[in-house]
Amino acid sequence: MTNKKRFLLGAGILVTALSMRMPITASGALTGIVRADLQMSAAQAGLLTTLVVLVFAGVSPFVGGLSDRFGMNRVLLGGCALIVCGQVLRVTGGWQLLFLGTGVLAFGITTANVLMPPLVRYGFPRAVGLWTSAYLSLMNFANSIASGLTLPLAGRSGWSWRSAMLVWAVFGLVALVIWLLLAKKPMAAQRSLQASGPARRSRGGRSLLKEPVVRAVMVFMGFQSMIFYSFITWMPTLLLDRGLDSGQVGLLVFLFQFWSIPASFVTPILAGRMADQRLLAGLSGFFYAAGFGLLFLLPGAPMPLLIGIMFFMGLSSGMTISMAMLLFNVRTPDVATAARLSGLAQSAGYLMAGIGPVAIGGVYDRFGSWQWPLLFLTAAAVVVVVAGYLAGRDRLVAPVYEATDE
Repeated sequence: MTNKKRFLLGAGILVTALSMRMPITASGALTGIVRADLQMSAAQAGLLTTLVVLVFAGVSPFVGGLSDRFGMNRVLLGGCALIVCGQVLRVTGGWQLLFLGTGVLAFGITTANVLMPPLVRYGFPRAVGLWTSAYLSLMNFANSIASGLTLPLAGRSGWSWRSAMLVWAVFGLVALVIWLLLAKKPMAAQRSLQASGPARRSRGGRSLLKEPVVRAVMVFMGFQSMIFYSFITWMPTLLLDRGLDSGQVGLLVFLFQFWSIPASFVTPILAGRMADQRLLAGLSGFFYAAGFGLLFLLPGAPMPLLIGIMFFMGLSSGMTISMAMLLFNVRTPDVATAARLSGLAQSAGYLMAGIGPVAIGGVYDRFGSWQWPLLFLTAAAVVVVVAGYLAGRDRLVAPVYEATDE
């Protein structure tokens, strides 16, 4: 790969990282305004988030196969086109186009979710940890920027919620141009394998599921996703119910998000230098377990202790997601297998992300107390510890493409 192509690939990865989260975060910040303008019910507004998660879960397993056929760069070119088109569609009409545009947008984001880890492996095999840190940190940065600026933009003179949503499409457009420049030759790991050796055939996703390491990575990804989305959905309500005011709750949630940023940056760099990631992967879930356990044992915890709990849980949030992204690469022998593992694990992750908040709400409704949901989340964090330990062992998944006798 030439230096120019590698530079463009790096730029494409980083700009795509910016375009992956801003549209979703912007939509969440404007939910109240959009509901009022389009006369949507609360249930309809909630379905928007559910739609995104369902698309993520449903499409993820198929992205690896598409990348083998057309090339990762070309699939991302199409994905960025969908991201831009979806953002335009959802601001051009009523609630019907809002839902249609959100679905199209989510489809495009799914391609990037799945292909970013194998693309890092493809373009920067000797710096996987560093580049994983870089694009995850940019995603977190994009979340912060969009959540902080979207609502003020919508309130500016001459602006509306539609223009405040649409402005973030500029990053998708830039990414689209970069992938267009890289679209001449497909970046497909399966083709490179065939070009450099004997004919190969796919073992298929079902064969991958037979691998203990694959199942461990999927459980790790799934349960950490469930914990994160359950936390974001219910933790503010839990803290308010325990007597904190809105300012204190806002500070605690901010600290949780803030401390996840350095953790998501440092963890892949450290883990990428290790052959065995059991300690870090297990530790990433332990902080969650300790945090939920303390909230369970100390319902009246004072503010200083809650700040400490949010510190460790924020570390766990950043460590688990970045460790999951890194595992897709360090547990696989080649880019094609990394793409398939990424798709399978992210499908499981987003499926559980959709189930988790509903399950927590159901447990609370059943018992009328936050103690049982906290016990449930503590147990889920223990599962993350165990799955992380198993997934972190120095073992490789068998390649998804195996040599034939031809």
